[in-house]
Amino acid sequence: MLDSKYFQNFLLIFFSLFYGFLCFYPDFVQKNFYEDSKHIYFSFNESHYVWNNDETMYGPSIRKVLDFFNSGNISDNSILLLKNLSFNIQFIPYIVAGFLSFLIGGIDNFFYFKNLFFPIIGFFLSFLILKQLFKSFFFSLLGTIIFYSPLFSLFNILNLFQFTSSFLENPIGLSTLALKFPSNQFTIIFYFLGLLSILKILDNKNYTLLLIFSLVVSAYSYIFSFISLGFLVFFTFVYAAINNMGSKKNLFIAGFISLVISIPVFYFSIFQDFKDDLLISLAFTKSQNFDILPYVYKTLIMFFLCFIFLKINKKKYENISILIIGQVLPLIIFYYLSYYFFVLPEPQHFFVNYHFSKILIILLVINWSIDFLKQKNFKIISKIFSFCLFSIIFVFIINLSLLQIKISK
Repeated sequence: MLDSKYFQNFLLIFFSLFYGFLCFYPDFVQKNFYEDSKHIYFSFNESHYVWNNDETMYGPSIRKVLDFFNSGNISDNSILLLKNLSFNIQFIPYIVAGFLSFLIGGIDNFFYFKNLFFPIIGFFLSFLILKQLFKSFFFSLLGTIIFYSPLFSLFNILNLFQFTSSFLENPIGLSTLALKFPSNQFTIIFYFLGLLSILKILDNKNYTLLLIFSLVVSAYSYIFSFISLGFLVFFTFVYAAINNMGSKKNLFIAGFISLVISIPVFYFSIFQDFKDDLLISLAFTKSQNFDILPYVYKTLIMFFLCFIFLKINKKKYENISILIIGQVLPLIIFYYLSYYFFVLPEPQHFFVNYHFSKILIILLVINWSIDFLKQKNFKIISKIFSFCLFSIIFVFIINLSLLQIKISK
């Protein structure tokens, strides 16, 4: 029964829906909210119980698209903020959100239901990535729960089992990946499609068009997703070229075509009249500085572990090592560069990529440990180890549920 495709598909659909509803729960319990001049509903997000500045800023742009679908005319929306900024060349999230708003009856409905729909898609794509890496259905399904939720930390495991309040302090939702539109709620979908495409190409399968599609949509949706995915493509291409891998051609084609198509994004970002307004947030890079050394130390540990695993079995662990190193580097590189060069993006935007690498290295160590115990015929210890993993994930889900209940209250 456990090996049945129907049963596995049922589990995947169930957990995707469950995680989506868990993200949606704070909105769901407010379905009959009381609204007047002093009380207004905003979809829940990561911004500490207040409206999301990104959503209130981008909302008028979405309304402009909705007006077009309703009337057939492009309205001059007087409340549209920062009309000349570069994010208007990154128009895809507005078109998608405007069209969905048209289908479901308004922007308020879109912001209400988005916390259900997008997390379901993100969870499902996360599973496909881990399944491509680890092959095991159940291991990948369990891993997806912590991969798609940045709240997980090894240092918090004991607190998870004690259900201590420290895990629930300063709650900001299950995941900005699942709750913040357009970044990362919308753009993470295409980032995941890009990761999946890279893995398929490394396995000598032709997913070049999907990778181009993911890169271009990222470029015209959210520049930081494009930078992180583009850097990973570049890093993977360099690695493939050095090792004379068959995937280097498709990686080069995808990267080059995507870069050419995305030239308008860079042009408008650099030469627009309101460039100073575009860069105003970057002025805070130094004042919002954070201690990079802990991340550097952990990155070095990741490099060392990847080196060890490549020595153990290069064919088996090569692809995941590429993903781990290629995703963690932008945070380190842009931290030091953006501190001295004003026009470079803030490094904080690459925390999410660091999280993916962190979880992948944890899952890699666990997966190798289980396989090692099985090979050495330590079946009982292997089962105990697997049970502990399952227990940690199960308790983590309970804590996430308690977190959402507390947030809703």
